[in-house]
Amino acid sequence: MRNNQIKKIAFTGIIIALIFILSFTPIGYIHVSFLPGVSITLIHIPVLIGAIVLGKKYGAVLGLIFGITSIILAFLNLATNAPFTNPLASILPRVVFGFLIAPLYSLIKKLIKNDIVSTSLTMCLATLIHTIIVLIPLFIIWRTGFYFGAEDYAANYGSGEGQTVFTFIYATLISNGIIEIVLAGVIGTPIAMAMKVVLQKNNYNEETHDGVIKHIVVREHGEEFVLTVVVTDETFDNF
Repeated sequence: MRNNQIKKIAFTGIIIALIFILSFTPIGYIHVSFLPGVSITLIHIPVLIGAIVLGKKYGAVLGLIFGITSIILAFLNLATNAPFTNPLASILPRVVFGFLIAPLYSLIKKLIKNDIVSTSLTMCLATLIHTIIVLIPLFIIWRTGFYFGAEDYAANYGSGEGQTVFTFIYATLISNGIIEIVLAGVIGTPIAMAMKVVLQKNNYNEETHDGVIKHIVVREHGEEFVLTVVVTDETFDNF
């Protein structure tokens, strides 16, 4: 169990490092030539992978890291990202997003037994949920001007007058949301499946006077189950 926990912490560290790399380099944003001014983000994908493989607590932590990088970027680029200086738009929705992924995966897994399909569907639906729960507070913050650099931002991009939250969400989904949903399924699913293989089973032995106790640790939906078998015949030592 301890070895498995170490693996989970190690994976979490790798994913956090990846979030920072994607956030502060051009790798995390794909500029689409046929959609001027639109950037497709990949930064939510590591959070999806970590939450599905490691569970909701780790997902919330990864969502928090995602949110922190978002608010840092907002302060570094006030001209284009000013509304995200408000943590209600940059941090809180990402924590909620990270926490909800694993329960969503568990629900879908109960309905769809094929793990590849259920994982891919979770990636896509969770990305849609992420878009909605970020855009709703973002729109309210934009309209109220409750963020740093509001005057300059409003002078360049307006203050959202004449728009509703529904038209705002619809416009965002059409411009880049759908592409992000597809990329989450295509990129995130194979990586998550590979990580599951590594963490799926972590067997360890315990020597006793009765023989060898085989502890077989199985992970499913972020939860761990231990199957314990006592092996008294040394011929089964590699069970």
